[in-house]
Amino acid sequence: AVARYKEQMPSFIKVADKDAELKYYLGVSHHVKYPFLTYMVDSFTMDRAKINHEKKQPLHINQWVLKNKFVQALSNHNKESGNKLYQAMNSYSNRLMSRLHIGSPTFKIDDDLKENTEYVVSIAQFIKNLMQTKTAVVKPPFQVDLMIAVKDVIKVVDSGTDGQGDDDQDEVDQTDMNVEDPTIDHIGNVQDKLKNFPLLYFPKENYDREANAEESVELLARELGQKYKDFRTELEKATGRKGGDSDDSKEPPITFNPASYPQFRRFAVFVDRRKKKPTNKDKDDVKEDIDQI
Repeated sequence: AVARYKEQMPSFIKVADKDAELKYYLGVSHHVKYPFLTYMVDSFTMDRAKINHEKKQPLHINQWVLKNKFVQALSNHNKESGNKLYQAMNSYSNRLMSRLHIGSPTFKIDDDLKENTEYVVSIAQFIKNLMQTKTAVVKPPFQVDLMIAVKDVIKVVDSGTDGQGDDDQDEVDQTDMNVEDPTIDHIGNVQDKLKNFPLLYFPKENYDREANAEESVELLARELGQKYKDFRTELEKATGRKGGDSDDSKEPPITFNPASYPQFRRFAVFVDRRKKKPTNKDKDDVKEDIDQI
């Protein structure tokens, strides 16, 4: 199980070595062939949200494990396994996926709601267009991720002041505890970062969208469709080549089946709405309100 997780996420071993309980229950998930630990965390999150909604009270994980029937049954059968599960759930939230934030927001997004919503809706329209195309049959399942770097983020309150944190959380690295400063660009230059990974992307230059006063979901969906076609061309050109931009890359050769793609595959759409885009750094005539895809 560790080898599999390490293959998918090389940095995993650094996390797993610090948390034997986390490693153990990730192994359990691998053994039973379903995300057991994730389901347990989701169960706690659901109850936590319910208590907050109905009683306006926080629910801490140390309280939850004392009431959850499964955890109690496990503890009665083997107290050590019950304690391990409690620790693993804590570590999961600290090291792998943060808990659902309930209470006053730590940050607020300062951006145009309508324009962001149009991107979300256009992705659905884009997928619909893919499924209904006459020239090529796109069969599910496949996954499209939409990521939007918003124009600005405002800090509202200090992290942990909403009363929803757990007093009993394990200690984590100082880097894990640091609250992100919204005045710092934590995303950076995405295109430069992609060059260091065995991932293909398009376009590699001229990212700006064309300014259009009559913007609409349909136009966005068509634009995404054209970029998808260009991306497929990029994949076809790279077929058989080693992953990554380096000729001596140790990554396996890139494979692309034009007849089935994107079935059982995943690709992402990154929309950059930041005011200070890294790709505009050396440009003389920069229009901050022009998005990049």
